[in-house]
Amino acid sequence: MERFSVHGLWPADVRGKSLNNCPGPLTDEDKKVDTMLNMDKTLEADLGVIWPNLEDGGINRNFWKYQWEKHGLCSIQSLSLMDYFKAAVTVHHNMIAINNKKNLLGYLIDANTRPSNVTVKKIRDINNAFHKLIVPPLAIYSSIEYLGSRSH
Repeated sequence: MERFSVHGLWPADVRGKSLNNCPGPLTDEDKKVDTMLNMDKTLEADLGVIWPNLEDGGINRNFWKYQWEKHGLCSIQSLSLMDYFKAAVTVHHNMIAINNKKNLLGYLIDANTRPSNVTVKKIRDINNAFHKLIVPPLAIYSSIEYLGSRSH
């Protein structure tokens, strides 16, 4: 494994609990996402590379609409629709991008936790590598799926 992508951009409360399905009116959110992406084809292209839909036939726009409605709307007081998706690009470029000297893969390798499809890594070791990259007040929360069970 030599490439990481964004899986989600989920706002959290002060306790670190992920927010989703926040109450509020959903007024033509699908159309708003389409309009925004039609206005900024560079953003859509960037999202296609860094935040692809890996399920459901790979239709990116449907996936991004779902992410916006489930998670993005919870950040609407802080981030506009456009800023939410640009934040995903920023996270990728600042943390995950392979060509960045201080990237996620580099921190994992430095911590002797090189990603592998063969070797199982301990979540503690992965988190320790992440925490060298993320310094307060920023936070990172990990989730690992293994044989259908999920641990955080």
